[in-house]
Amino acid sequence: MKITKEMIKQSKVNPDWDFANGILYNLCKNYPKHTEHKYIIAKVWLIGRSYAAAIERGRRKDGPSSENFYETDVAPKIRNSKIDVWLNEISDQTLETAQFAASVKVHAELTALFETISGLKNRSLASKYLHFHKRNAFFIYDSRAEKAVSQIEFPTPKPRRKIEGDEAYCRFVLRCFALQEYIKKEFKADLTSRQIDNLLLQISAELNGKNKG
Repeated sequence: MKITKEMIKQSKVNPDWDFANGILYNLCKNYPKHTEHKYIIAKVWLIGRSYAAAIERGRRKDGPSSENFYETDVAPKIRNSKIDVWLNEISDQTLETAQFAASVKVHAELTALFETISGLKNRSLASKYLHFHKRNAFFIYDSRAEKAVSQIEFPTPKPRRKIEGDEAYCRFVLRCFALQEYIKKEFKADLTSRQIDNLLLQISAELNGKNKG
């Protein structure tokens, strides 16, 4: 699939969801640390539920109730982790080559933490949770975005060295980063990570439409 100027234009405008996403951005901006259970629960719960990536989704059914799970497992384990140290290592600037490896590594550390909590990697939730804390440094990953970015026609360079982190997310970020650079070069447009996500959602919807047709 080829990208068009109209698709890029549409990716920059998403007023129906800007307000809702703004609430999540502000939540993480106003309460960035992970030192109090109530703030941790609010962020993990609201981001996970809003983006169909709840941490309790798919976990074993014989565990504690959803409410108790957040209180007894989610909040304590995240609070006792080094998540604030990981986040402090990441600059909230547009992702550059020098920061690529660091972002992928932090994502891997968070997926490992989530796995100790839910028994699952929660790869998608980790990307979304990190994105709302550092919106410019993390691309939003899920199966729709992964499929969409794989269908776009543009050159994707191979990394010069092995990147430490989750292999699937690493491939995805590398391709999104290359897409960002390609659009900048070919269309003279600077898309943020959020706008890249908007573009991938457009493509996903178009692909689904074709499949249904």
